Amino acid sequence: MHFIHQLAELTVNINQHLTVLVYGLVALIIFCEVGLVVAHFLPGDSMLFAIGTLCASEAMDLATVLILLSIAAILGDNFNRLMGIWVGHKAFAGRNGRFFNQKNLDRAHYFFEKYGAKAVTVCRFFPLLRNGIPFVAGMAEMRLRVFFPYSVLGGTGWVVVCVLAGYFFGNLDLFSNLSDLRLHGSPVPEAPQLSGNAAHPPVAPHHLPPGNMLSYPSCPQTRPEAVWGWYTSMTPGSGR
Repeated sequence: MHFIHQLAELTVNINQHLTVLVYGLVALIIFCEVGLVVAHFLPGDSMLFAIGTLCASEAMDLATVLILLSIAAILGDNFNRLMGIWVGHKAFAGRNGRFFNQKNLDRAHYFFEKYGAKAVTVCRFFPLLRNGIPFVAGMAEMRLRVFFPYSVLGGTGWVVVCVLAGYFFGNLDLFSNLSDLRLHGSPVPEAPQLSGNAAHPPVAPHHLPPGNMLSYPSCPQTRPEAVWGWYTSMTPGSGR
């Protein structure tokens, strides 16, 4: 009994560690998808939507998902801005190349002075802009006191909208029915089978072997003559 008790405790601990690992892995993916300018290939909107459906089935906790992933999105956004300051600004400032030049850097400054707040908020809902705008904002030296509030607004709004969309979709009856059919299979009603059809006409009573029953609902289990009479009454024109 002591061994069984220890085994049960070990199983609970493993499940708890796996749960923490799943939440941590999802948060890391969101952080990298937003925080690394080269990580646009990672799933963002689709993964948040799928996580929402898992929350609807109580496989994941909705409150924990909303808080944790919002924090991951905000941290990734601000990390991307720092990368723009450290790497992007140095790549453009004082250069005269075809792309990396001071003129393009001045254009970025002008854009973020005029549209920076809107760009940082709205870019979250567009995959290619989501990890590009924060980097350019850092490159254009957008101030943290201006960037951070809109980063919080955009990051939280993005996570809440995508997760709740999946959550409400997962609660629909149609989705539940589709899930049941996919997991358990669709019950197919069996159609009644007749022993005779157009290609093979019904057998005459005297050709029926004793005890042969027709595969039809509520067929009386009697002699062949009674079966033939019952069949002709159920199928108009068959006795003609």
